Amino acid sequence: MKKTLALLLLPIILFCMGNGAQAQDLSQKVPFNKDVKTGVLPNGLKYFIRKNNKPEGKIELRLVVNAGAIQEDNDQLGLAHFMEHMNFNGLKNFPKNEIVSYLQSIGVEFGADLNAYTSFDETVYILPIPTDDKDKIEKGFTILADWSGNALLEGDEIEAERGVVLEESRLRKGANDRMMQKWLPKYLNGSRYADRLPIGKDQILKNFKHDVIKRYYKDWYRPDLQAVMVVGNIEPNEAERLIKKYFSGFKNPANPRTRPASYDVPQRTEKDAMVLTDDENMYTIVRINGNSRPSLKSETAGDYKSSLTRQLFSTMLSARYGEIVNSANPPFFFGSTNIGGGWARGYENYSSFAVCGNDKIEEATKTMLREAFRVRQFGFTEAELTRARSEILSNYELLYNERDKTASGQIVSELVRHFLEAESVPGIEWEYEFAKAQLPQIELGDVNQVAKDIDLDKNYFALITAKPSDKLPTEKTLMQWVDEAANEKLEQYEETAIADHLLPKEPTPGKIVKTETDKELGTTTWTLGNGAMVTLKPTDFKNDEIRFAAERKGGYSLYKGKDIYSGFYCNNVVDEMGYGEFNQNDLNKFLTGKKASAYVAAGLYTESMGGGSTNKDVQTMFELLNLKCNYARMDEEGYKSYISKEKQQAEAMKSNPRVAFSAEMEKYMYNNNPYANNYPDPEFFDEIDPKNALAFYNERFKSVNGMHFVFVGSFDEEEMKPLVLKYIASMGGEKLNTNYKDVGMEKRKGVNDFVFKKGSEEQAMIMDRIYGDTKYDADVNSKLNILSEVINNKITVKLREEMGGIYGGGMRVSMNQYPVETYEVVSYLPCGPEKLEELRAAYEQILKDVQKPNGITAEDLNKAVAPSLQQYSEKLKDNGYWLSVLSNSYLYGNDPHRILDYSERVKAIKPEELTKLASKYLNAPNKLNAKWIPEQAKP
Repeated sequence: MKKTLALLLLPIILFCMGNGAQAQDLSQKVPFNKDVKTGVLPNGLKYFIRKNNKPEGKIELRLVVNAGAIQEDNDQLGLAHFMEHMNFNGLKNFPKNEIVSYLQSIGVEFGADLNAYTSFDETVYILPIPTDDKDKIEKGFTILADWSGNALLEGDEIEAERGVVLEESRLRKGANDRMMQKWLPKYLNGSRYADRLPIGKDQILKNFKHDVIKRYYKDWYRPDLQAVMVVGNIEPNEAERLIKKYFSGFKNPANPRTRPASYDVPQRTEKDAMVLTDDENMYTIVRINGNSRPSLKSETAGDYKSSLTRQLFSTMLSARYGEIVNSANPPFFFGSTNIGGGWARGYENYSSFAVCGNDKIEEATKTMLREAFRVRQFGFTEAELTRARSEILSNYELLYNERDKTASGQIVSELVRHFLEAESVPGIEWEYEFAKAQLPQIELGDVNQVAKDIDLDKNYFALITAKPSDKLPTEKTLMQWVDEAANEKLEQYEETAIADHLLPKEPTPGKIVKTETDKELGTTTWTLGNGAMVTLKPTDFKNDEIRFAAERKGGYSLYKGKDIYSGFYCNNVVDEMGYGEFNQNDLNKFLTGKKASAYVAAGLYTESMGGGSTNKDVQTMFELLNLKCNYARMDEEGYKSYISKEKQQAEAMKSNPRVAFSAEMEKYMYNNNPYANNYPDPEFFDEIDPKNALAFYNERFKSVNGMHFVFVGSFDEEEMKPLVLKYIASMGGEKLNTNYKDVGMEKRKGVNDFVFKKGSEEQAMIMDRIYGDTKYDADVNSKLNILSEVINNKITVKLREEMGGIYGGGMRVSMNQYPVETYEVVSYLPCGPEKLEELRAAYEQILKDVQKPNGITAEDLNKAVAPSLQQYSEKLKDNGYWLSVLSNSYLYGNDPHRILDYSERVKAIKPEELTKLASKYLNAPNKLNAKWIPEQAKP
């Protein structure tokens, strides 16, 4: 009766929604979120405050400076970014590196939590602060204020930081950077942006005088160009008081330099093209860029409706390209046409790009453009519009449902964009209601009008970046291809009918044979009649999120075929071939607008399933899982599509020196064991037999015997029970070998040296490994994680801050529980080849020092433990964390209750315990000294 009434009322509801939308005055300004407190200090500094309780006990602070690389004078290239670094190296209230040391001591981790970034137009400082102590909050605002106007810029600190910034610059070098330096000026058509990459010029970074960076700081770090954002567990009036206390004293310069709202990007007046090559380039990319135009404004309700129209356009066009990628012989493995902002604030343009193999460049170029021009000529279909409306509305609905559980970091990012780019901030309540009312009013003609403006054949800039090849076109030929695509006679896109239900037949529900509860964990576990187990943990961490995972031992170590890649990639091949009545494209269409996913995967030693959904789409999630386990199918087109895409990608990967280093090092360490080849050559994919891949997939996944499913999220157990019985308990229960096979992945014994030479840049890397056998112990493994953080903090101080030898990097010591019980110490230290041995010696000295009596102090330990405890307190309110811990515990037979007492265990660790562990695990008879250096390393 209720369903019938709802159906009868639906047309009336839609009619009323439509009338309400038509009556809305689209010229009205978009309202500003009433939950955000705003203000402006007399000196011009703006502030935005919002109380938010996710995560609990924390506030997100931001200092936003509306100045970046674009404001640099010609002798300052790179100094906006350098200035960002200097704000961590000497402040009025935190001299030298005391800011990092203090924040670590209260649980704020450098890099992961405490951070900053510099772009063309802005510099943003990121500071999360725990709120369990008023002094911590005061100190947080003190730091923000020091960033704003109290940088010391001491000479010795500037000199020390040169090396760090130059190492960051070194990391960015390579094929992409070398080619970008050539094409960027043409792409930006003489704009100032072309000469203002934030990383700057090495010569300036090495040689600038100290007063040059001080001039930048004085000119641009001033209140009238700054904003403070405060979002989190703090009363708005208190936050406002602190802002006034700490920022009111700053003054603007007497004669401030003008900060233009935007910088011009000149229009191109003719077509242009470039074809660039580099021996180390990974991916062949074709780009076609239309002319720049002012970005769409975001002020009125009409502007917001225009934005929704563009979202529809992008969603539909992306789906078209997805269909091409999933075709039998795709010309590219990724392609897109879109309109959006790019390098310059305030400007946007149509751009189209495709990533392909060198033998498919012409086809990729023309196909990519053909689809854009097809849309321009014929528009979209009503079916596409219906799917896109559903997809976009479901996105808004999910955000709305989680409105009181939205993370502070997400909210504060929106406020940053509002300050910098005038993005509307009406709040999700307004946005959701507006989308519900307006999406039905946006007609096909409105969306098609967006496509009419595609200008990829008019004064465009065409670009190919690739490895050298005799298959590359000339620039003249590239432009000819674009023109040919523009003049090609096209046919209208045709919709294909798809099934209206996922499963070919309704499953017969199975049974629960045993029920157990764990009050401490808040879980209920059912043993099913088919030998699977299901653990449910209802939570209130999110209002509308259900996640699941399932694992058992086995994996493709059990594959018996000679063509081992059919086992390696069985689930990848099957996923491309499709399930039941659905190929990949049809399944994507069916799932449009539904927030439901499920995957099935075979690893080397384990088999896993997983996915998630909203409460509304939970049945679809279960159906999708059942479909993928029971109805994998043979489809030659899907198989060909997969092989074509993988071969194109495999061909590209090893051109990159870093990728090649990792690949060759793994082969060496594992004595060329074929199971250690994570970067296969293109021809390896020819060895895959789709029939063998399908047979192995069915063998392992048609039975769920031995699988332990874990569900975490916003559900009621009784509502989940019929779904579990129908879609999981109904699946096969044939007994399988649920243990993995040892495939001989043994590392080299003794001390070995591996030197890899590749690349033309002065780049190098240390990736040493120490390893051996040990009995797995969960408590010891937790302590080794803390030991790793102690050592990483010392690496930051010594190798980065004192020696200026690295920008990032570190090490990790950990235990492995399977396939055999081992431990491993892995370092990752990218650097310059001239510093490699010096840095290795310093790193090894740190490993020796932490083994000495008092080598680890109470302060060292606290700086490692405090961030870990802060992260743990947040993870306890995260569905994904619970899912991971429970699932892994059940797979390996560990005690899941350890999740409850982590804090107590970590607080009980003593420095001398870590020293003993260091002595045991940092000295092993087996060691690989691996390094990557350029082919022509300087002496």
